[in-house]
Amino acid sequence: MAQLEWYKSTCKAPGYYDTFKPQIDRKHIRADECRMKLASFWDGIVGLVEMHQLPSDFQTQNKWINAGNAYMKLVEPLDIASYYQNDSRHGNSGNYLSAGIRPHRHEVLQKRLDDKNRTRTGRDRRPRTKFASWTEDSCFWAHVEEALKILQHQAMNAPQIEGLENFECYMGNMNKNRSISDEVFLEGSSVMTWWQRYRDLRHQSQQWQSSSPLFNFMNNQGWNVRGN
Repeated sequence: MAQLEWYKSTCKAPGYYDTFKPQIDRKHIRADECRMKLASFWDGIVGLVEMHQLPSDFQTQNKWINAGNAYMKLVEPLDIASYYQNDSRHGNSGNYLSAGIRPHRHEVLQKRLDDKNRTRTGRDRRPRTKFASWTEDSCFWAHVEEALKILQHQAMNAPQIEGLENFECYMGNMNKNRSISDEVFLEGSSVMTWWQRYRDLRHQSQQWQSSSPLFNFMNNQGWNVRGN
């Protein structure tokens, strides 16, 4: 985890996710090796839990829930990047968010975190005033990739339009709650690629007439969050 945190700190534009995706040099290959070692470790932990070989209260211990949450936030974006990189190479079109594709370890850790969050009081959930250091939803980049896929279609049908609008709403809520890292707005990131294509499509189309809080934010300051 420390090695990946160091690697993340070295990633400039287009950001952690998009820098890792091509794996263009030894530093990025080393990060991938760390990713796979951590996957093996957490697969082992989940296996022991499911075989009831750990203490009965293990899954509810804050130490492990917090460790699992930190792991997902740091590593699942790299799992997603690896998945979509391989997906594009082999001409597949699978959705990482579909059942059976997202690794089981992430699903188990997500459930533990969700269970913990449901017990938190409103007093514990103070609104953010600054962007998060790590994007809260560890599946964020999979949503971005699926929105980019839709934009590859030449003609938009109703389900595709709805998919883009749903992503705009999702992205808008993440932005409003400051639950995304400001690095997603770095020049050349997949988010900025989506935004530029989506903005152009909406300008050309008569099917979208209204603006949204996300559009207002992006038009006024979106990629200036980090001074880009």
